[in-house]
Amino acid sequence: MKALIVSHHYLDGNGGGVFASRGFINAFACLYDDVTLMCPVKRGVHPEHISSKVRKIVEVPEERSSLRKAFDLLSGRFHRFGKVFPALLSEEHFDIIVFDTCYPAGDLAGRAKKSGARVVTIHHNWQYAYEKDNAVGLAGPIKLFWMPRCERKAVLSSDLNIALTEQDRETLYRQYDPSRSSRIVVCPPFEYE
Repeated sequence: MKALIVSHHYLDGNGGGVFASRGFINAFACLYDDVTLMCPVKRGVHPEHISSKVRKIVEVPEERSSLRKAFDLLSGRFHRFGKVFPALLSEEHFDIIVFDTCYPAGDLAGRAKKSGARVVTIHHNWQYAYEKDNAVGLAGPIKLFWMPRCERKAVLSSDLNIALTEQDRETLYRQYDPSRSSRIVVCPPFEYE
């Protein structure tokens, strides 16, 4: 089976989100025969500590202009995969597509399902609360406006949602009622396969 993992995190650093993301990526690499990873990168910096079982890494540098980034933010797109993701889906078929956070999933999960793939989204927390606690600058209120819509689309478009805590699972159920369309399970973060 072929899997595509789309991570929102820079995978070269430290921090809870990065460690959890790498743990999930490496665990999924153990589950599937053919794994491709798509992730953001800074120029000249590459993902670290990724399993050698990941066949291909599609590194996506920030190539959007400031105007394009502002337009994306104003329209509720919180990622840079807008051109790269559809291009990859036109080149390859994936049986499963795993989104690491609702940021890319809210925008791309529908397209992933149309390609015939099963969709999994990993929720590191209830994203609205995270954004509310960390909202800064002009982008803060814009993100707070779009985040519930983005997270709702991610939850309802996914065949399986993975929450890291029972509290987050309960909050996602209460906020988005996915009982008709998808499941939410708890799988805490881990460092090793």
